[in-house]
Amino acid sequence: MKLFAAGSNSHRQLNNSSVDVRSFAVLSAHVECDSADAKCDVLYASWSTSTLLSETLINLGHRPWSIPHPPTKQVHCPFGDHNGLIGYLDTDGRIWFLHADPRKPSARQPPLKLLNDDPDAPKIGFFVLANNGKVALTFLQAPNGRLAHVVEFASLDAFKKWYLDPSDQAKAPEAHHMLPGRPAQLLANAATFMLRMEEGEVYSWGDPRYRTLGRSILGKDAIPANKPGLISALGGMKALYIWGAMLPSKDDEIKVLTELGAEEVHLVDLPGADSADVVDIAVGDNHLAAVCDTRAFVVRDNTYGQLGIGNEQAFFDDWVEVPAVKGSRVQCGPQSTFVWSNAD
Repeated sequence: MKLFAAGSNSHRQLNNSSVDVRSFAVLSAHVECDSADAKCDVLYASWSTSTLLSETLINLGHRPWSIPHPPTKQVHCPFGDHNGLIGYLDTDGRIWFLHADPRKPSARQPPLKLLNDDPDAPKIGFFVLANNGKVALTFLQAPNGRLAHVVEFASLDAFKKWYLDPSDQAKAPEAHHMLPGRPAQLLANAATFMLRMEEGEVYSWGDPRYRTLGRSILGKDAIPANKPGLISALGGMKALYIWGAMLPSKDDEIKVLTELGAEEVHLVDLPGADSADVVDIAVGDNHLAAVCDTRAFVVRDNTYGQLGIGNEQAFFDDWVEVPAVKGSRVQCGPQSTFVWSNAD
């Protein structure tokens, strides 16, 4: 398995050159990925860092560091901000944080420590941190559990205070939602949360501006924006739908999104891949990447070469296939893209 990367490299978060990578190239620092049996993940990517997990935990870019033996390798739901990784969950529902320098909170360094080592601390299933600072999480369910509990906090600090003392009602979550089924994935963007259930249902809630919810919040039967509401327009396994808008500071837009109403979603037809399943999708600040039957496709902002197509054009309003890269997975940082490939 080889890991390819493209995009912003001003802090040497992709390689040692400090020149933006405009065509996908093997992430040379991550030699552990050169074996077909090696497990390698981009745990978190910010505008200035790339944090990689394999046999070691490596932070490339601004303030680099490494941990030869991470305290746990059963990692999911990594979270962070523009300064980089803050922490992650393990599969036992415990949450780990990087050490923060009290004199400079943005300077995060090893070791990783459990936020609460009490064995009776709440067990978390999924955890996300939105760009507006809000937190949402689900609780770890029993194997036969069929009711999902989702809670929200106004900030990461508010979550920490509750997690360290959950019996104090003054520190209770600001919102508590209950939904039927079992969560499969929880995501956050600038100010919106998305929850996908094992049966395929997708719920959205949060800030409704910029068409981010993909559903109506008006009318007699509509679910308000601040509560999880079902995106009923979605249907079909391994189909790709998009909705929403560019960041307010950006003028360009994907062609199909300019034609959508506030409540509409668009079913994507990737060029030349009409009958193939979409196997993975990732979203950066202003670009998207998808893998369909080993073919990688990208769209939107290419200012820093994050589309990886070797082109100086700054924006693409329609999907473009990435030449010479056969992908199995894809992941985006704010201004970067990573593709895993089994091909030589």
